[in-house]
Amino acid sequence: MSSEIVLPILNNHFTPYIDYSSSNLPSGDTKTSFSFIEYGIKYYFGEKGHGLFASLGQSKLDANFTFKELFFSDNTMSTFGSAKVPLGLNTTNLKLGIKTGDAFFFRFEIGYGIGDIPSELKFNVNTNGINKSFTEERPAIPGLSSGGILLANFGFGFAF
Repeated sequence: MSSEIVLPILNNHFTPYIDYSSSNLPSGDTKTSFSFIEYGIKYYFGEKGHGLFASLGQSKLDANFTFKELFFSDNTMSTFGSAKVPLGLNTTNLKLGIKTGDAFFFRFEIGYGIGDIPSELKFNVNTNGINKSFTEERPAIPGLSSGGILLANFGFGFAF
């Protein structure tokens, strides 16, 4: 869900916005749930709420990954079970984009989110009598570094 409103000041170029989404994605041996919120302000270079724009915003992503059927062992036993991995990202986002159309529109944005991205993921295991936590290095993901993340967004909707 995304919402923005054109402010009737400074020639209708500024629009505060908010984007929110959440989902649960089961996929084989992995289950992912996340919620995302971003809010900020856009500046449209052209006409009221259309065309090329720049935006500045804050975002928060809360994700939980559950890996099933993993093998665990400690000094007393071995078992298959699941591990939960929480991940939270808070970034300041700088983006350029374009919004086309009138009542029905398309929007494309690209930019960079500046923030403290964790270099390790913490696994929490609680299964069949084994309770432990351990960390693993974050896998290499293109566009993701310890200082930020590349952003791209495509959307469409109705304006009124």
